[in-house]
Amino acid sequence: MIADLAFYNENYGGDSKIPASLFPLWERRAETELIYITGGKIEGKDDECIKMCICEMAEVLYNYVHRDGIKSENNDGYSVVYQDRDTKQKLLEIAKVYLGTTEFLFRGVDCES
Repeated sequence: MIADLAFYNENYGGDSKIPASLFPLWERRAETELIYITGGKIEGKDDECIKMCICEMAEVLYNYVHRDGIKSENNDGYSVVYQDRDTKQKLLEIAKVYLGTTEFLFRGVDCES
C-alpha cells in the first residue's frame, strides 16, 4: 500500500469521501490502475505526488462504483443522467496532473542507459 489511511485523512484533504473501512480496497484498486498507467514505474516509490494521485484516483473509483455511473437524479419527473466521461480517461487525466512533470509517465526509450 503506497498511500495509507493516515495519509489520505491528514495530507490529501481530510474530507474523507471513502469510509475508513473501505479505503484499503479502493487504494489498492487505484494503485493497480496507476501501476498500469505508468508501466510499473511507481512500484517501490514513496513520492508524495504518487500518494496524492492514488488518493484522488481512489475517490473517483469509489464514487463511480458507489453511484453506478450516475451523475445526477431528479425525483419529480424521474430523470437520471449518467456520466458521459469514461472512468479510465478520468484516471489518466488525474495521473497527468500529478505525474505529468515526472519521469513516471514517460513511455519512450532512455538512450542514456
